[in-house]
Amino acid sequence: MVFNYEEFARIPKKNSDLVGKPQGSMTEMQGMDIVRKVASHLGLNGPTGNEEAMAIISGICQIGGTNRNAGPNVQFRYGDKVLNATDFQRICREVVGPKATARQFARAMKSHIQKFAQILEVEGDLARQMRLDFPSLSLEDAIWCANYQSENPDCPDMVRNWLKEDLKRRFRI
Repeated sequence: MVFNYEEFARIPKKNSDLVGKPQGSMTEMQGMDIVRKVASHLGLNGPTGNEEAMAIISGICQIGGTNRNAGPNVQFRYGDKVLNATDFQRICREVVGPKATARQFARAMKSHIQKFAQILEVEGDLARQMRLDFPSLSLEDAIWCANYQSENPDCPDMVRNWLKEDLKRRFRI
């Protein structure tokens, strides 16, 4: 599956709002299977259904839905469609297997998530914390501020370095 970012960007914007385990891995192909399953779960069957599903998933990932303790209260709304972190985690496990996690999905799909988040202007869940160190952090950089972006070579150096330092501070690595 190939996402058509330009086509998605032309769709009239819908209101969107935010309502310590060893790192495993997931392939991008498995991630694409999860996107299709989410599209089906949400009834997104139109020509841009996969893009809309990926936009919603991106929103969940950006607002903290990949965190271990994220539950049904962590949700992202796009138009009249809502996905919560619990349902997303369940779909990841249904598609990939019982040990699959939302974090593994986010690491596999990190560049796609960033592109959709940029279109939707959804900052990463660590943007507020990074602003404490960098008060003039731009929206463009704030969108990258999610822990699953720490190994993404496309992530701006300043943000990637901060993410790695933040990880060391939080887990005393």
